[in-house]
Amino acid sequence: MKTKFTSMPAVPILLFTLFTSNLPGQQVIPPPPRPTDDGPSLADVMKNIQDLLSRSFVHNFTLQYVRDGKPQSTQYMVEFTQLLLDPQTCNMRYHVKVFSGVAVAVDTDVEISLNRTISIHVKANDQELQLAYGTLAFPDLPSEVLDGGDHFHTSPKVFDIRLVDERYIGRHLLINSVDSAKRLAVELNRAVGLCTADKTSLPIRSDANPPLTDTMQFIQDKLNNQGPIRYQETAIRNKTQEMGYVDQKTDQITDVRANPGSCQISFHTNSSSEFENANEHIARNEDKYFIINLRLVTQISVWSSDETDATSTNKSQNYRTYRTTPSVFHIRLKTSDEWRPILTIGDEDIATRLGRALNHAAEVCTPYKKPDPF
Repeated sequence: MKTKFTSMPAVPILLFTLFTSNLPGQQVIPPPPRPTDDGPSLADVMKNIQDLLSRSFVHNFTLQYVRDGKPQSTQYMVEFTQLLLDPQTCNMRYHVKVFSGVAVAVDTDVEISLNRTISIHVKANDQELQLAYGTLAFPDLPSEVLDGGDHFHTSPKVFDIRLVDERYIGRHLLINSVDSAKRLAVELNRAVGLCTADKTSLPIRSDANPPLTDTMQFIQDKLNNQGPIRYQETAIRNKTQEMGYVDQKTDQITDVRANPGSCQISFHTNSSSEFENANEHIARNEDKYFIINLRLVTQISVWSSDETDATSTNKSQNYRTYRTTPSVFHIRLKTSDEWRPILTIGDEDIATRLGRALNHAAEVCTPYKKPDPF
């Protein structure tokens, strides 16, 4: 285990790299039992997902955009059929067909492995639809329209649910209301947790101090209690020294459940922003739902926004300075070769303590790891 404390730019203020916890004299025990009130069965959750989706499987909307300074619109219909959810394999299958006017733009089968899903994102359709289908679904639109989210709107508004797997490939569903979208995301996240819990029911260390149950409770309480974090990001242009943009952000982590029985942490994040530069004003809002398997975590780092700003400034060709006020702190968890969720924390002491607690929990959850001989 290596731990670094540094204030040098472009280096995290706290870094844990998990190599092995299987040291001489350490004892392992079975994981603690799951609580008896741990929620519905996977079959029940799958039925809830089926019920929610069956109410919202055909979507008619008008895509509105600006081209050459003139408003344009195209009528679309997105149809989901043949929905099948299998609790035995944790797979979800469906067929999606997208009509552009009367022409068929997309006609394909989709399969989602819930036991390989790492996050679930909910966005308004006009923020996410171009990412969901791109030029495949909208072949009649120029790329600058698809990239211009501020000129990209749908009527009526529908909501996109994107399930992202461990390869960062996203699969998409549409739903008619934000409340239904969030309910569906919660059920999908619950299914992901149940699908991955059985294979993570492995031994843990018996000599942990503090015990895993106390550590997980600390993580759960600190994350649930911190409330919304508000901050502003600004960038100054290189050539003109004028303000490049201002982005007012609010991040909040809620519904945290840290389960010592499965070594998993589930939570919901909401991120909203008001981005403004000389030409445009863009309001964004996104909900994300995560399940973190601590047995797969290989590195945990705590960064201050000051260090992130310094790194961005040094690499940027368009902006002279990046600045975040007030300073915030980001906890990043790495699994395999990918960085998973970034947790925004408003207080340096809390961020550092959470980093240590997450590292301790990951160590306790992985006593069977073997050191790399090289």
